[in-house]
Amino acid sequence: DISFSIDLVQLALNHLEFLEFIDYQRIFYNSDLVKCAAYKYEKYWLPFYAKQIENGKNPANFYPSYDVAWIWHCHLLSPVDYRRDCKNLFNRVLDHFCFNRQEIELKQKYTKDLWEKTLGVSFFDSEYDKNFTTKLGYDLISSSERQKNFYYNVSLPHFRSKNFLQLCLERYKKFLFVKQTFPDMFVVPCYGIDII
Repeated sequence: DISFSIDLVQLALNHLEFLEFIDYQRIFYNSDLVKCAAYKYEKYWLPFYAKQIENGKNPANFYPSYDVAWIWHCHLLSPVDYRRDCKNLFNRVLDHFCFNRQEIELKQKYTKDLWEKTLGVSFFDSEYDKNFTTKLGYDLISSSERQKNFYYNVSLPHFRSKNFLQLCLERYKKFLFVKQTFPDMFVVPCYGIDII
């Protein structure tokens, strides 16, 4: 009887589209670019995004450049750390939305204009301060390194089938039930559960 207020099957398809784009580019796995992206994520994106929310703007209207979006994705994969880091920096958890590519690119145009106007920094800037000290408790660089092969494991055609993803959703519900019933048990999800 576990239910969700969002369409996890459609969002999984959106997310697969995002991961395919990131994987196809390959440059997003470059260690120097990852360092720049992690810097931009913490120094600019998170404070900018938090400020827009604080000013009453709809967070679903904003989306970062793809390099920063990749780092955000990696941070979100550790939800306990993500929650803690957001609470420490902004006293709130910053929502993330899983859009399709067309929606992402529209939101990026809107974000880019406001970003450059308010921050005076290029939306696609790739420079970073090597002396910057992170306040995040989660290692984004290592996470990116670990995650760069994930798409390969979910790139076969059946992962684009709504019927298959519906089965994955049922498995995800069972996974949550097991975790709820045995909270101390270490349970490793399969790739289908992971993508949901």
